[in-house]
Amino acid sequence: MRGNYIGLNAAGDAAVANGNQGLVIANGATLNTIGGTSVLARNVISGNNDTGIAIDGTGTSTNTVLGNYIGTNAAGTGAIGNPTGITISGGANNNTIGGTTAGARNIISG
Repeated sequence: MRGNYIGLNAAGDAAVANGNQGLVIANGATLNTIGGTSVLARNVISGNNDTGIAIDGTGTSTNTVLGNYIGTNAAGTGAIGNPTGITISGGANNNTIGGTTAGARNIISG
């Protein structure tokens, strides 16, 4: 999943919250990539009523979350928070958050 605003208006500057999490990877999901190292691949996941990204459940593994703005406006210059940025729970393992290059880092704020 790349290049989306989740929990924000089309301008990316105000919350239009989801009832719960912005994005959920669960139930044994594997090999998903959320975001990417280019600006066009970046997701902005902000303003939700629960966690921005939840990775949950036994067997939910080898998913990658990189290059996203979580809890910010689309420009990354102001906070539009989620109660929690990213959670990994319920037996999920071997998931990667961020990377070793500047483009792979997630900005988590608010």
